[in-house]
Amino acid sequence: MRDASQRDERSRDKHGGGFLSYIDYKYNRIYQYAGVSPPFVLQCLEIDSQVPHRAGALRTNGLEKMENRLSAKRKSRLSPTAVNRMGRARTGQKDAPPKGPKANARLLEAAIGLCCRKGVAATSVDEIIEESGVARMTLYNRYGSKDALIHAALAHEASVWRAWFFTRLAETPGTPREKLLALFDIMDEWFRRDDYLGCALMNAAMEGRNTDEKLAEIIRAHKSHVIEQLRALVHAAGVNDVELLTQQLDLLMDGAIVKAAIKKTPAPALEARKIAEALLPSASRGGPRVTAVTL
Repeated sequence: MRDASQRDERSRDKHGGGFLSYIDYKYNRIYQYAGVSPPFVLQCLEIDSQVPHRAGALRTNGLEKMENRLSAKRKSRLSPTAVNRMGRARTGQKDAPPKGPKANARLLEAAIGLCCRKGVAATSVDEIIEESGVARMTLYNRYGSKDALIHAALAHEASVWRAWFFTRLAETPGTPREKLLALFDIMDEWFRRDDYLGCALMNAAMEGRNTDEKLAEIIRAHKSHVIEQLRALVHAAGVNDVELLTQQLDLLMDGAIVKAAIKKTPAPALEARKIAEALLPSASRGGPRVTAVTL
């Protein structure tokens, strides 16, 4: 009893400061959300020193009191996010997990990021949930399993990459021949990115020793789109053996992607460009069609 009395006395002497020791640390920073000074918070949280042990109820009452005392002018300066945070702080609520398209985007992003950094097998559902912030039930309701999510993430990543790569190529000025060589300039740009970890599809295929039929289907679809784009460009460049040069350029691109990831250098892009220059002999504008070099 004496100890309790001494605590009460210290609480009175500190003008409510003792109460703050009973509050979760995040409530000491509530003024940051409210745009008010710490003394104002202390004033709002001042309590009867006879009941310092009732921290939970008093915390709620104190925060309600502070919200009620905020002037209309001060409230108008708060962002919607800040207002929501104050409400959640008062009721003890946490940020709700994202739902709908936003949740799906986070799941795909987290899955592909973890798979590229750690590998498919080493990536767990718990890690995907933690990194995405999405509820576990949302993952299973949408995809049913980790494998299905990984497949969807890889297909999505391939689609995003193709859109970026061939949009950059279309924006590059020059003749069809110059655009063929620009393929490797764009790859050099890709290899220089801090988040470059190779091709997600290649990494997954090599890790699984190409035993995943669903993954093989995704890779075939991806390569089909890439080959189609290359074939059209090679044809426009006036090459006789369109199919041969198309396959040679595709092989150069794949080799550069793997070597750049292993060596951790963008140099393979320019090395592949020099080989492409040898495969694609120069032709005068309006001259005869040229034949791809057979190695």
